[in-house]
Amino acid sequence: MSPRSRHASFGFFHHAGILALYLALTIGMTYPIVLNLNSDLSAYSADGHTFYWLLWWFNKSIVDLGASPLYTNLLFYPDGVSFANHVLTPFTGFLGIPLQRLFGLTAAFNLIYMLTFVLSGYGAYLLVLHITKDRFAAFLAGVIYSFSPFHVLHTQFHLDLANIQFIPFYALFLIKLADRPRAANAIWAGTFMGLTALCSWNYFVFELIFTLIFVVHTWVHDKEKVLNREFALSLAGTGLTAFIFISPLLVPMLIELWGGAVELSFQSSGGGARGYSADLAAFFIPSNLHPLWRDFPSPKGIYAALTGASPEKTIFLGYTPLLLGIAAAFRIGWIRTRFWIITFFAFMILALGPDLQIFGEEYLGFTRLPYNWFIQKTPLLRGVRVPARFAVMCIFSLSILAGWGLKSLGDVIKPALKPFAAAAAVILVLFEFAAPPATSGIGNLPYPYRKIARDRESYALLEVPVALPQNVRHYMIYQTVHQKPIVSGELARIPASAWKFIMRNPFVRLLHYPGRITPSLLSTRPT
Repeated sequence: MSPRSRHASFGFFHHAGILALYLALTIGMTYPIVLNLNSDLSAYSADGHTFYWLLWWFNKSIVDLGASPLYTNLLFYPDGVSFANHVLTPFTGFLGIPLQRLFGLTAAFNLIYMLTFVLSGYGAYLLVLHITKDRFAAFLAGVIYSFSPFHVLHTQFHLDLANIQFIPFYALFLIKLADRPRAANAIWAGTFMGLTALCSWNYFVFELIFTLIFVVHTWVHDKEKVLNREFALSLAGTGLTAFIFISPLLVPMLIELWGGAVELSFQSSGGGARGYSADLAAFFIPSNLHPLWRDFPSPKGIYAALTGASPEKTIFLGYTPLLLGIAAAFRIGWIRTRFWIITFFAFMILALGPDLQIFGEEYLGFTRLPYNWFIQKTPLLRGVRVPARFAVMCIFSLSILAGWGLKSLGDVIKPALKPFAAAAAVILVLFEFAAPPATSGIGNLPYPYRKIARDRESYALLEVPVALPQNVRHYMIYQTVHQKPIVSGELARIPASAWKFIMRNPFVRLLHYPGRITPSLLSTRPT
């Protein structure tokens, strides 16, 4: 065997082993999901159930109906609803088609959920391995990024935000592109940017901001690299590749939006951006998902004082990653760590939203944070809607710094002790980030729906109460079995036109508010 083939063989088994390790950690950290792939759903929120329905809808629309997934009349029948203003997650939708055919809908959802952990860890591993040339540092970085409380929580709330895995791949090829502006690096960077957009428009915007910081940082410290014609062309090639990936869905969405078929709203509900901002203390308060203290009154009281709902509060960075990140800043030096330190603080500040809040109290009342003038004043950027979600890039940057920190410590100890030091760091991180998954059982379909599922006639279902969120998520799960149109539905942002039938039909409108039905309304009145 030639040296080259031996190297290639080692490379394959090495990377296969790393993927196997992340898979083993995923099975352990998400246990017992692996034992209940077809019965328990790795999502317990109404949003999670909506993404479950979307996975079914992609398969239904493309395979069974041969239609575009951007519109359906299976919800809000008879007028239907457009998904142009909804979180559609095409990547998971297309991936779910073969998985549903092989394993069933529930198992497909759970497998995609588990895959986000494996690929997130592997992506961060490859990036840090490229930067530090240290496998132990790279593996730790992948663990931090993959199993952070932010990621764990959103896997159970928002399947789009669970797909953080393509961010480190994009960063890796962006860095390679700057070092070697070649077509291959541009295409790979654009591919992963496009895949990110097909998972989450939020993360796509984050990558644009990340790219802006990267280019400005590179220009400040090496103007010739940025002014290089090959670099400019490669960066343009990255954007073009990403556009090619997303254009089949982006163009129809823009046509509908510009044509006025749907209403585009960039405003957050429930108190605006301030109500969805990260509390500064939340970055340093242990996760409320941890099994050892999540049920104790004191941690509950601390979390209750923080700003926002649970998804905005669960952004704990971990003490081990923070300490290693600080070690990197002091031991590795400013030159090699400055970009990641800048991105860490830049995205942390953006996650804080328009106003600084600490334990629910507002500070710096005399001024507002950059989110107010950089995000909320820019049409594309203010579509992010939830400032706290910028925390994913803060955690991403910290995972890189923590990898550097572990390398710096490994360089001063005996080589034989490095694996043990890395294992200890991984164990500490996994302990800090421990969070058993909260699941919801799909359960048996109620008898009337089982009977409807066997009926081959075409008709729609009017379920009471009509279109109340706590009921609709069950209606949509039932629909994945009986497959008949329903009058109601639930989306992230429902266009006003979808409510036309419910609001204009007096009888159906009354069933939307069943509490208003009184004996006087039911009695027969003389005409």
